[in-house]
Amino acid sequence: MPFGSIWTCNNCHYEVTVSGMWDYYIDENGTRKRCGHLSRSAEAQKSLITGCSVEWYCPTCRSVRDVSVLEFDTSKNSPLPALSDHYDKSGVEDVPVLCDKCGAEMNEDLNNLPCPKCGGKFKESGRFMS
Repeated sequence: MPFGSIWTCNNCHYEVTVSGMWDYYIDENGTRKRCGHLSRSAEAQKSLITGCSVEWYCPTCRSVRDVSVLEFDTSKNSPLPALSDHYDKSGVEDVPVLCDKCGAEMNEDLNNLPCPKCGGKFKESGRFMS
């Protein structure tokens, strides 16, 4: 189940929400779509999970981007064993998540990062589970 955090600027109160990991599949048109949590769409139920994505903050682009972080080999007709292939003894959190637009390292922890609107500092103002 994905977790998320809400970050609020201490000056202008601009909010940024980061979250993940989200399961996704590729539809018949080649578009990446979320599988949904708790209740999956009929289309998602017919599809294999193709990968996982996160919505993290890119400090260079100064925006939240939805980036694929794991892709599974669906040729085996079961993506679940592929997940274990991506975890080593140190865990996937040691692998940097890079922005798909500019290549910069993305952040899920925005504590004290500058606000793109006013230059104030982000502070965590909430957490949630989806």
